Amino acid sequence: MEIKFLLSFFNLTDKEIHLYEKLFYGGVMSASELSKRMGISRTSVYDQVSALKKNGLIVESLEGGIKKFLVQPPSKIAQLIKDKEDEIKIVKNELVNLEKEYNSKLRVMMPRIQIYKGRGELQQMIKDVLLYRDITLYSYWSIGDTLETLTPAFFAKYHKERAERNIFLKAIWSKDQAMTKRVIGFLNENMKDKREVRIAPSDKSFSLGYEIYENKVCFISSSKESYGFIVESNELAQTMKIQHEIVWQHAKVLK
Repeated sequence: MEIKFLLSFFNLTDKEIHLYEKLFYGGVMSASELSKRMGISRTSVYDQVSALKKNGLIVESLEGGIKKFLVQPPSKIAQLIKDKEDEIKIVKNELVNLEKEYNSKLRVMMPRIQIYKGRGELQQMIKDVLLYRDITLYSYWSIGDTLETLTPAFFAKYHKERAERNIFLKAIWSKDQAMTKRVIGFLNENMKDKREVRIAPSDKSFSLGYEIYENKVCFISSSKESYGFIVESNELAQTMKIQHEIVWQHAKVLK
């Protein structure tokens, strides 16, 4: 049984968890008994007991005039977790209100740019779209370069979560990279729903790709330069969508 994992939910220290375990397996004990079994001072025992009592995990009783401590039953812990779940619901509601206020302020803010470097940061940059649900994502990728930069394994997991969040993808790929063995292998394993791919005209070759969603445009370079940036700007996002649509109309459907 993983008591440490369970109690980590209450933000306890390792020492406090260790004391709880001593009481759980040893039964009712006084501060002196805990001090001897744990090899710590009585003052330390009382400090740790105080934290456990504050979280409602242990209680104290008197036996022959001596103060002793015992753990609460698991049903009490379940109740404590339920209380925290209720608190989390309240916090989530407040977060929704905060997000509404934040988005309303964005309308009058200057465009904001976030810069990312290296594979790890670029993967986190691409996952920014997963903060949203029920939207359309417009991408214009040099697919071979993008797979090399972010790795097929990352993209497979990313697209699975994207589909789960009902984010529909309209992707344009460069023709010179669309039919490589690596891309075909990726398609065979990961080409699922909520995605439509078209191939750009042969004279539209590119290495710097981008994605558009909501009020953001996310740019990503090839693996050689390995950098990217997100621009938050309603005007830029709308302009890039129009450009994407023009190319989309002249692109060929990938079957």
